[in-house]
Amino acid sequence: MWRFIKNIFVFFLILIFYMFFTYEFNSYSNSFNKWGFTENVLIMGDSHIKYSLNPKDFYSAKNISQESEPYYITFLKLKRILSNNSVDTLLLGFSYHNISTFNDRKLISPKWSTEMFKRIYPIYDFDEIPDVEIDKQRYVKTIIKKMCLLPKWSSSKSYIGSFSCSKGSNTNDYQAVIKRHYFNRENKESISSIQINYLYRIIDLCDENNMKCFLISTPVTYNYYKRVPKLFVNEYSKVKELLYKKSVIVIDKSQNNYSEDYFLNSDHLNCKGANQFTKEIIKQITENLDE
Repeated sequence: MWRFIKNIFVFFLILIFYMFFTYEFNSYSNSFNKWGFTENVLIMGDSHIKYSLNPKDFYSAKNISQESEPYYITFLKLKRILSNNSVDTLLLGFSYHNISTFNDRKLISPKWSTEMFKRIYPIYDFDEIPDVEIDKQRYVKTIIKKMCLLPKWSSSKSYIGSFSCSKGSNTNDYQAVIKRHYFNRENKESISSIQINYLYRIIDLCDENNMKCFLISTPVTYNYYKRVPKLFVNEYSKVKELLYKKSVIVIDKSQNNYSEDYFLNSDHLNCKGANQFTKEIIKQITENLDE
């Protein structure tokens, strides 16, 4: 009996040592092997930007947006990237839903936290976003699975997204999308001080690294736009005014009046819409840079 217990103890001791060694090895790999690129323009944000700006139409750009990405994750990504890359310009998504409190729950909600931790575990830092509530148990499970089981010779780029182009058009989902963005069950979401705070921190990062920052609101359908609660429309306007005073250029195309065949759904552009929108944004950015 004692021999069996001893064998079990030794087994778990070896397992713990192996997991600790693997974690340390992967941590070193993530810190040492950083992502590098040569593009001058970085396109970041959530799915609105992911589906709207095609980097191939730019002279030198990279779209690394990911679905449902809140500003505090964008902040972590940008800080990591700028630690070993030089970027001239940031194009960042900035729409009404970005300042909604539904974004605050992305690391605590069972619906989102698993996916989010899978993306950001290589760059997540408690000290960098201490005001964001997280599901610690789910985070630990992710770390064990991603960092402690197998050694990896290169760092994970799970936080790097890309441009997506989808054909087709079905814009009848506006009620469901409005509910998801601006209502928590039957109650209205609030303005997120957390999202606004990290938006300003992103802008400060750009200033510190001599980057030009453009905030871009992508087009949405009329049925979506007219249902955005006034609270968010008014606060969005206030934030825009404050950003103008900081010399941050905001390109608001939320009311661009595209026909519905330019939309994948009520708040995302399809391939046709993205091609047109990208051309318009490049033209407007070029005009601003030439002034």
